[in-house]
Parts: sequence; structure tokens; C-alpha cells
Amino acid sequence: MSLPRASDEFKMSLSTFLDDMFSKDAVGNQICCPCKKCVRRFCHYREDVYDHLIVNGFFKGFKQWLL
Repeated sequence: MSLPRASDEFKMSLSTFLDDMFSKDAVGNQICCPCKKCVRRFCHYREDVYDHLIVNGFFKGFKQWLL
């Protein structure tokens, strides 16, 4: 996804992505965060993952974003 992270389209796509990820991969209402800082090493709640991805973006090479 090459949209600016501040764009409404990115935010809508991110919400859809998180809906999918949390329905499939959540453990105790958390997923491993794919942001540049966490690089899936740390798990967080949805609101935190959303914020991390808006601020930091996805880590380089993340392939699960297929919108």
C-alpha cells in the first residue's frame, strides 16, 4: 500500500486490514504489531496497533497487506 498514512483511504484500508487480522490472528484480543518499531515482536490491542501503523507504518517487507 503506497498511500500516505494520513490519507482517509489509508485509514479505511487499515481498518479493514485490522478487522481481518484480529478475526484470524488475535490471541486475547491482541495481535503481533507489524509496525516498523515492533516488527511483530510485541503484541498489542487493536487501538494501539492502529496508532502504531499510522505513526510508524508497516515494517519493510511486510507482505500480508494485500488490498
